[in-house]
Amino acid sequence: MRVQNPWPNAVGPEQEDFVASTHLPDQRLLTNVFSLPWYERARRQYTFKFRKRGKYEVGPVKLKSGDLFGIFERSEQQDPVDLLTVFPELIPFEELGLLADDPFGDWRSRRRLYEDPNQEVNQVEEAWERVNALGKEIYSQMSKEERGAISKRN
Repeated sequence: MRVQNPWPNAVGPEQEDFVASTHLPDQRLLTNVFSLPWYERARRQYTFKFRKRGKYEVGPVKLKSGDLFGIFERSEQQDPVDLLTVFPELIPFEELGLLADDPFGDWRSRRRLYEDPNQEVNQVEEAWERVNALGKEIYSQMSKEERGAISKRN
């Protein structure tokens, strides 16, 4: 029996001998060939190495079996492709070397870690209030003739 399973280059067995190159640059084949008597099962275990985070498609698996003489052969493809998500490595907070008093450091950043969705609305309202106050201040400093000219235009 031959079992071929396509795997992305970023994810795969730690031992490189288990996978073969393909015509696709970012994919390799994990191939197993073994002889099984009737109604027997085989189980393989691998230690996988996740080289890069991201979402990857694994599969479809292709199975091919036949008799000893190659007269009768049967092949099948398991169509559902499995999706594998590789997350970044988790590092304990203590290993980062940040002080517990101020975990974000001594310097303030202009960019925030999170944004308040209401902040933009508040900024627009504050800007209108400043424009309104500035307009009132300019209007109060004008002479009566200038004020009359403005009111006649509107």
